[in-house]
Amino acid sequence: MFDADGLLVIIVKYSYYNAISVWESPLKAIMVYLLVWTLALPTYSVAKTKSVIDEHQSTQTKAPKVLLIVADGVRPDALTKAQTPSIDRLRETAVFSHQVSMTYPTISGNGWTTILTGVTSEHHGVINNKPEHFEVYSKTHRKQQFPVLPAIIEANNPDLSTASFVKWPKINYYLNRWSSDAYNISVLGGSIEGKHVFRAASENAVTEAAVKFLTTQPSDFVFYGFGETDSAGHQYGFRPNVPPYISAIENFDKTVGQLVNAVKARETFNSEDWLIILTTDHGGGAHRKKKHHETPTQDQKGGLANSTIYIYAAKLSVQPAYQSTYQNGQQTDVAPTVLQHLRIAIPSYMKGKPLPR
Repeated sequence: MFDADGLLVIIVKYSYYNAISVWESPLKAIMVYLLVWTLALPTYSVAKTKSVIDEHQSTQTKAPKVLLIVADGVRPDALTKAQTPSIDRLRETAVFSHQVSMTYPTISGNGWTTILTGVTSEHHGVINNKPEHFEVYSKTHRKQQFPVLPAIIEANNPDLSTASFVKWPKINYYLNRWSSDAYNISVLGGSIEGKHVFRAASENAVTEAAVKFLTTQPSDFVFYGFGETDSAGHQYGFRPNVPPYISAIENFDKTVGQLVNAVKARETFNSEDWLIILTTDHGGGAHRKKKHHETPTQDQKGGLANSTIYIYAAKLSVQPAYQSTYQNGQQTDVAPTVLQHLRIAIPSYMKGKPLPR
């Protein structure tokens, strides 16, 4: 039995060799070539269509899962410059864009909150990294009006499990504190509303905890945040020609590889349909080399390096060479992409669009 692409190879080889064998008669060669293709192409078309349908049906019977990986402060052009074999492999089965826009201000509080709520700062209210600005969201009606992804997912289906692994404590304390069980990890200690929060002293500790969780625990939505890239940008510069910044991005790529391998090592992996989403909260270095929180005018003069980000959405269950790009992406596209894959209705207030598949 041949798959559709295998059949195409046989067709091409057969027609080619027959044409060569009758090279003395060019007219006969052309006739043989056309006859073979006329007879075979309908078969190939049917086989190829059946292959796509079978793949779609097989993923529909599998349990949908999402791993959302956010790297802090990674410019798309720097991501392209770095050596990123793990991300390159994901791109083979991804819908992606390096020209995604975020709304101002180009600061972490806004970016992370937009990713997790699916709305911009106009609605969630987080326009700075200070606690009082996060509390504009976490201690007001906005938390209920525009809930974070873990809250939406668990409210729609209490049987689904969510987890959040980040080193920056504000993400889990002000945003993902509603994520389930004891796997909400940050540098905070103690408990939040009865849910234990582990202390993580380093980026590696967060990664190790996430890898262990992904390999062994029930998981439906897992959020992972990587902060080394932003630290390198502030210390050395957010630009593609800055070696320490590129090195941090390459370390991020290694972390992506660890997380994806952990997913593939799950005992239940063959019965699961995993979507891996990669994105960033902001760019950087548009006007001042070591900054990303600048005015729109400064950002525009710097080629929109602060507000241009990337989004990848890669399915582990599809064949390589599926990759495609999409246009006019927005940071608000992340949340609806997560919900669509988990088969949860997208709230009407979300203006972003799920990435096409």
